[in-house]
Order: sequence, then C-alpha cells, then structure tokens
Amino acid sequence: MHATCFKIESREKLVLLGKNVNFHHLDVSNLAAVKSFAAGLQGIAIDLFISNAATFAPDGDGQLMLPDMDEFMRVMRVNAVAPVFIAEALVDQVAISERKLMVFISTRSGSIGDNSTGGH
Repeated sequence: MHATCFKIESREKLVLLGKNVNFHHLDVSNLAAVKSFAAGLQGIAIDLFISNAATFAPDGDGQLMLPDMDEFMRVMRVNAVAPVFIAEALVDQVAISERKLMVFISTRSGSIGDNSTGGH
C-alpha cells in the first residue's frame, strides 16, 4: 500500500494502517511533485486509488465571506483541480491493475445534502 500526505508529521498516523504502508510526502497542488510521485510508481499496479486531499480557507469579509483571491485559488487548486491531475498521472498504474478503481472523496463542505455546516 502506498499512502501520501501533505504534512510529514502525519506519517505516524499512516503507518498505523499496517506494516506494508509506504509513506510518500506529496503536495498534490504541485504538478511536478505529482508527476515525480507517479514516475516512482511506474509499472506498479494500483487496484484502488483514493483521492481525498482537501483544504479550506478562513472566512473573508463581505456578504459572501470569500477569502482573498489567492487563498481561494489555493483551495480550488487542491480540492478541484489537483484530483484530476493526479488521476491523470496515475492512470497507467490503475489501468494495469486487476480492479482498476479510482475513488474521489470530497469534504462535507462541498455536499449539497449537508448544507447545515459551514455557514455559506
């Protein structure tokens, strides 16, 4: 099993998943890092790829409480854009696997069914 995490200090939590966990530090919003990570897994079959990287921004001023534009773009890059690019980077590894599964998990903040949290 391969697991990635943005914060290096989270490695201990990932190692608790089992003895065969290979930890990789990865910033999914950095395309060069994503491509390098995928290249390191070239030829390795990935039966199940789960993308669940997410971040949020603090509320800003104004009626819509938007953060400043740079912060908003960072959130969009991690939450909406990066999953597509990491999927593209790993498509060959998933394609050679037996199960060929890609799963994308969003945050509750993006849920239409849960609009009772977040205040937006």
